[in-house]
Amino acid sequence: MRYSYLFDNNLYRQLTTSPNGLALKNFNNAIDKYEITKKIASRPIAFRMTPFTIMEALGITAPNPPISIPRHLNSGKKLRELLDYVISEAKSFYYSSPNLKKQYFLDKAQEQMKFTSFEATAFEKICILDPLNDDNFEDYIVLCLAFDFLYKFEFPKEIQLQALHTYFIPTFFINDSFVAGLSKFRIAKKLWDIAYPSLLKKSDYSNETIEKMNGSMRLKKLKDYLDCELVHMLSVGDYTKNTYQPVVAFTCDDGQNVINRIMTYKSIIELFINLLDDVVYGEFKSTIQSWQQGVLVICNMDGTFKDVIEVNKIVPFR
Repeated sequence: MRYSYLFDNNLYRQLTTSPNGLALKNFNNAIDKYEITKKIASRPIAFRMTPFTIMEALGITAPNPPISIPRHLNSGKKLRELLDYVISEAKSFYYSSPNLKKQYFLDKAQEQMKFTSFEATAFEKICILDPLNDDNFEDYIVLCLAFDFLYKFEFPKEIQLQALHTYFIPTFFINDSFVAGLSKFRIAKKLWDIAYPSLLKKSDYSNETIEKMNGSMRLKKLKDYLDCELVHMLSVGDYTKNTYQPVVAFTCDDGQNVINRIMTYKSIIELFINLLDDVVYGEFKSTIQSWQQGVLVICNMDGTFKDVIEVNKIVPFR
């Protein structure tokens, strides 16, 4: 088993640009001080940033494809065809986008390197340049974006629930590295938005608890969703090389907000599992059992640590 170190963009930027590499030195000292490597089961450790975090770090954005539903597919009877159509059109759009070409990413990385401290060049290479130089990087980015667009696509209300129950919830459990943690969090957000009014009327949770959960799921900006990608990976692991790897996620976000989101996310995952019938649960049982919870590290902007929390000790809302 190989752990991944995952960084949110705010911390990554501080670690690479602080004068004389001070924040990175503080970070490495904090790793030793808090005995992070003793909290995890094995080595080596992979330093990683997710595809969407790399885009954020380089200041690259991808517009939504201007896709409308053809009349002949605007029916629940042709849901599978509609899903395939949206994916295909999104892929074509992203492959044709100049700012998603590998060379564009490399050019942006070269611009960023002007602001990188000498002491952080090796760290930057591991987090940014090595992934960009992978032969499959461009295909990987396009597929991640295409699937993410599908997950945030606004389907007609009359087929929205059908799409959620017959496709999106089951794909939450599929082992596929192209469906990013960000995309899977979007599924949870969709289900929560649909379920929230009903839960206020009838639920095993108190209304006070439900309101706390709802507060942690109010996501407005892209950064909110990117932060929640870490929440997904902390809760179930990072699916790489055909297996789930636990992560140590470093963030400068407010610690209690992150904990509340993890609690809510775990609660929604429980709800997902309860929605599966016995046959479907049997199909995904091995996946669920292979999930790996990680370690959350709340950081200061200078690279020092505020708190280290083992995610398996964060319980869902009750």
